[in-house]
Amino acid sequence: MEIIVIVDPPSDCRSALVEELADRYGLIAVRQVHFDNVGAREVGIQRARGQFTQFLEAADLLVPGKTDIQVGEFHSKPEVEISISDYELCDAEGWNHWTANTPIMACSQSPTNHPRLECGRSFSVPIHCALFRRKFLISTKFPSADDDRDFWAAISSRSPHISWNGAVLAISRIGTETGVTGF
Repeated sequence: MEIIVIVDPPSDCRSALVEELADRYGLIAVRQVHFDNVGAREVGIQRARGQFTQFLEAADLLVPGKTDIQVGEFHSKPEVEISISDYELCDAEGWNHWTANTPIMACSQSPTNHPRLECGRSFSVPIHCALFRRKFLISTKFPSADDDRDFWAAISSRSPHISWNGAVLAISRIGTETGVTGF
């Protein structure tokens, strides 16, 4: 497994911690001054060498086993380019958890029963719910806006094959400030 951490040293007080973790665990720490999420994602995609890409920001949490479950979906369905799970929200401290009332993939099912991102800007799911085939991301042009809805709009323009897993495998912390993006 390869872990790439994009950190903005002048604006992030955690850069020393990232450096320490990089030395201890062999993480790849990339220092980029004043990068937004789009720039950090593009650098991470370019630097990555693995078959799959998992985006993760400092406030995002993954349920243990999430990546293994989604990699299994890729192996059982070779046509899949994106595997998306459901998610829940929690407060900044992680004590209170809640879920959205509407399943995130309720917006679209294709006639062949393969979920697709056909909702354009109205589709928005935290990016860390998805695991991507890296080769799919390499050829995707992302808008300069720093908004996950714009990211998903760019993805949906490519009509990807998506695997939807209704299990809650990701958690979004609400009310935290982030400055570190990981891959």
